[in-house]
Amino acid sequence: MIEFIEVRKQYGAAVALDGISLQVNPGELCVLLGPSGSGKTTLMRMANRLVEPSSGSIRLNGRDILAGDPVALRRGIGYAIQSVGLFPHRTVAENIATTPELIGMPRAAIEARVDEMLAMMQLDPARYRGRYPSELSGGEAQRVGVARALAADPPLLLMDEPFGAIDPINRAAIREQFLELQRRLRKTILFVSHDIQEAIQLADRIALLRDGRLEQFGSPAELIASPANRFVEQFFGRDRAMLMLDALTAADALDPAPAAGARGSVPSHAPLRDLLMGLLRDGGAGIDVVDDGARIGTVTLESIGRRMGSGAREEREA
Repeated sequence: MIEFIEVRKQYGAAVALDGISLQVNPGELCVLLGPSGSGKTTLMRMANRLVEPSSGSIRLNGRDILAGDPVALRRGIGYAIQSVGLFPHRTVAENIATTPELIGMPRAAIEARVDEMLAMMQLDPARYRGRYPSELSGGEAQRVGVARALAADPPLLLMDEPFGAIDPINRAAIREQFLELQRRLRKTILFVSHDIQEAIQLADRIALLRDGRLEQFGSPAELIASPANRFVEQFFGRDRAMLMLDALTAADALDPAPAAGARGSVPSHAPLRDLLMGLLRDGGAGIDVVDDGARIGTVTLESIGRRMGSGAREEREA
């Protein structure tokens, strides 16, 4: 868990962050979202003390990070950025081994960890261990960057627009791979983005910032259905119903009764938009939803309509 308590950052007369307080729970992916200059990267970089706060406190798993050695702190926090930052003259294996070597992990354990990380990123260790960054595609390099950030099994992972430099088709695929990885690892993650669609797809909760202030903090569905103010409402635009379909999952629109003629099954985390498109395209009566291999309900056009209707009522009442 990481907690920011009344954090403020000031450069001369300019205020970059103005009294930010928020808590990211263990295993939660929090997207720091907002327009350029809102303070999201500054806030994230305070978590590993690349930026020092002017006032306030930051606690990682209950400990004040400002009281210890910043270098030791950084070695215990994963960091992945848009430009990847791989060392060009080190192989893929040597790049991934960087932090485990710094913290004194035994050589045999490092070798095993490198192979484990590559396999986790769907990169064959036999093919990729000895390659250099210049021999990788953009998507491959980004996955190696994430592997390096995770190699020492850090309690916190910081990600600064890590997929922003990848073309749209590969970016969508890598996001989905990363999301599947997060479902298994449940790392605590601060993820900077300016992409609304990306934030909705990835986030457990979104911290929406503007001009160094926290405008709203909550789940994607909460920000879309119940915006705290006019800025939040305008930021997500007029067509929030379509965004809501991306924010909700199969688990949010369950009908516990089995549907006669239900076609196929999907995991509980499947995006509701995909299910709606499938039902409209195939004309099916419903789709079964499973969790850990067990059926937990069915999604139908009627159950989606009920869930979207309740969201619309919440928005009107807000």
